[in-house]
Amino acid sequence: MSKFFLLLVFIISNCYSIQSQEILINKQKDSINFNNEIYKYIYQIKLCNFPLIIELVEKSDGQMFGYINIVIDRNFEGKFENFVGQVPINDLIVKKLIYKFKEIDLESVKNCNENDDCEYGLDGVDTYIKIKYNKAVREYIFWELIPNQIITSKTPQNRIRGQKILDELDKELNLNNKNHELRHKLPKGLYSYWTGNGIAQYNID
Repeated sequence: MSKFFLLLVFIISNCYSIQSQEILINKQKDSINFNNEIYKYIYQIKLCNFPLIIELVEKSDGQMFGYINIVIDRNFEGKFENFVGQVPINDLIVKKLIYKFKEIDLESVKNCNENDDCEYGLDGVDTYIKIKYNKAVREYIFWELIPNQIITSKTPQNRIRGQKILDELDKELNLNNKNHELRHKLPKGLYSYWTGNGIAQYNID
């Protein structure tokens, strides 16, 4: 009887663990503070076309992990809050993306505030990429940068590399589908987020 009980507890705990990874929990999470003794690289990408922030981390001991966060405003029964839902990214995908990002080497090129060959817009539709490494922080802002855009001979070098990062993310995560999946995991409420030139809004019953 005791063996059966232990087996039952083990099965239930495993089912709960798997289920908990699929449920979005409102978790306001601060950005990871870079500590050179703990972390080697941290990549944070905030998309302009979806309310998603992707975070990939490589620790000094070689461990790699990552999350997809949906950051959105929620109105439930007249109460407003900032909802931050988080789901983990498969470790193998994280490792593949980090290796690709190192090959792209975005942090070695100048940012828009360091040169004059960037593309600018006034609508605020921007993708943000932050890279933390070796006690340094590099932040890039790209106007209307979305996956799989066409690169031309006139495209600035930093934008070319930023484009490659988004293309790799979309290739491994399918960002459109991931946004759709996370949206349908949200608890009931009225949700909205700023798209740069307007507010997108939808209701989850």
